[in-house]
Amino acid sequence: MSTGEPVEVIERAPWAIALRERFAGTPRARLALRIAGGAVAVVALLVGLLFTRLFAVERIDVQGLAHLGRDQVVATSGVRMGSPLVRVDGGAVAHRLRSDPYIRSAAVERHWPRGITIRLVERRAVGMVRTDDGRWVPIADDGVALADPSPDAPKLPALLNLPGTPVKGQALDGAQHLVAVAAALPPSLQPRVVQMREDDGTIRLALDAGTVVVIGDLDQLGDKLMAAAAVVSHTDPRGLEALDVRSPHLPVATPKGGVQGASTSTSAAPSGQGSGSGGTSTNGSGAKSSTQNPTKSGAQASTTTTTHVAKSTTTSSIAAAQGQH
Repeated sequence: MSTGEPVEVIERAPWAIALRERFAGTPRARLALRIAGGAVAVVALLVGLLFTRLFAVERIDVQGLAHLGRDQVVATSGVRMGSPLVRVDGGAVAHRLRSDPYIRSAAVERHWPRGITIRLVERRAVGMVRTDDGRWVPIADDGVALADPSPDAPKLPALLNLPGTPVKGQALDGAQHLVAVAAALPPSLQPRVVQMREDDGTIRLALDAGTVVVIGDLDQLGDKLMAAAAVVSHTDPRGLEALDVRSPHLPVATPKGGVQGASTSTSAAPSGQGSGSGGTSTNGSGAKSSTQNPTKSGAQASTTTTTHVAKSTTTSSIAAAQGQH
């Protein structure tokens, strides 16, 4: 009985009709359909299992920790315990981790069925920079400011006379030379350095005993720092006004009590501090001192003493310091 409603007519392509007529109802066709249906069901089951607790995150291993704590890293990663492992995007997790200035690089690996490993390379704080309001910011070995300003007193060398303003997560302009020196300090010397500055290309360190160590430029930096460490470890730095290691195999030490403004063949102190000339030769068994004849300026005579560390002794001391390093 006709209802008067239009009837939709589906037209099939000739090749589809021919294919259906050829294979419909044959045992081979029915077997193929069953296999295809079974495969689809298996795939659907496996996909469904990936989103169950059988493949949920139950273990997060963090490697390479130094300054940061594990809980802090896991929180920054955004990975939640119990979340499907298949949903963890390693690239996205690594990107989130690198948003922390202390993390130089990060790699994330999934371990089926329920594990994740996070491998970190952390930045290392080597110095502190003071802000205009008197607070301190830790600076990494690549010049990146690692944290927001803090009122805490610095436990690392203070990097002075820098033109830039530290911003968390950004490299500080003009700090490259000082952080290079700070990162290269030998373990025996690093705790004694309280300040560092660069003036007109000359880098100077201030020690806790008040001694000023003149480094100069970055040329032969390792040898200069080892020479300074060797001299400081073999003498009492409280008696030294300055130590010039610009020639690392012949350091020149100026004892305290030198006359301000005295001329010297090798300047061992920054401008405004006294230095002396020729006088005391030090060896491994002791020290011999000789004081130059007083010279008169107007009606006054002045005497200045400078300590020259013998090249052979310095070389052996540097080798000993390198062995400790």
